[in-house]
Amino acid sequence: MKIVEILTNTDPFIIKTILSFVVGGTWITALSLFSERLGSKIGGAVAGIPATMVVSLAFIGVTQSALTAVATTTVIPIMLGVNIIMVIIFLTLLSRLGRGFWISFGAAICTWLILSWFIVTYDPTLLASVIGYVLIAIVGYIVVEHMLTITSVPGQQITRTSAQVIFRSLIAGTTVCGAVLAARYAGPTLGGIFATFPALTVALMLIFKLSGSENLLPAFLKNFIVVGTINVCVFVLTVRFLFPIIGVSWGTICSLIVSLASSYLLYFLVNQKMK
Repeated sequence: MKIVEILTNTDPFIIKTILSFVVGGTWITALSLFSERLGSKIGGAVAGIPATMVVSLAFIGVTQSALTAVATTTVIPIMLGVNIIMVIIFLTLLSRLGRGFWISFGAAICTWLILSWFIVTYDPTLLASVIGYVLIAIVGYIVVEHMLTITSVPGQQITRTSAQVIFRSLIAGTTVCGAVLAARYAGPTLGGIFATFPALTVALMLIFKLSGSENLLPAFLKNFIVVGTINVCVFVLTVRFLFPIIGVSWGTICSLIVSLASSYLLYFLVNQKMK
């Protein structure tokens, strides 16, 4: 009862911040370990499971309303497209032009900021958001599969110490939590931009670089960035349809099931056939 009372009297934003650190840190760390053990194809497919998005939209639905959560989904598809562009910039500079991790990373983040500012400023409709995402995803697939010389990496039997796992969790949790705080306190424009910050992608970039698995990063991003974002988009659009009909709880569960089915199918239809 004391725990329930504490939660009831706690600022919802504090709970969201703590959840983002714990869930984001745990999930992203697990993804990095899965990818090392199971290879970039399976890792990229699993990364498409929208764990952090589940928490985010469900939390908005519970603490505000289902309709508020639905309204939040409007811009998400096109922002997933911006995430694809960011990764393509990173992979092109890193793998094709050999510019090094930090230059490629910085250029990718700057690209994301500029495009995100444009989108937040012009506030697209859902139709424009979805069409924009689909077009970017098609071009993104062509680029990463047929234009960049990136091949998938098989799994390796790598054992990580507890300290290394904790270090990854801190990187991931801090990245996700930092995005949440920036979205709250950076002002209307920057706050709107950081509300859609690709924390999972950025955190995994940093984890693979700082933990010595940089060789896996291009292959992982290649397998994740198109197929993975499709699964997230499927979840978001299903949420938009189901929340007003069956509520937040069942809407979240059903949307996640649909997304998991999508992830499973796309793994066999797309991931397994990629180079």
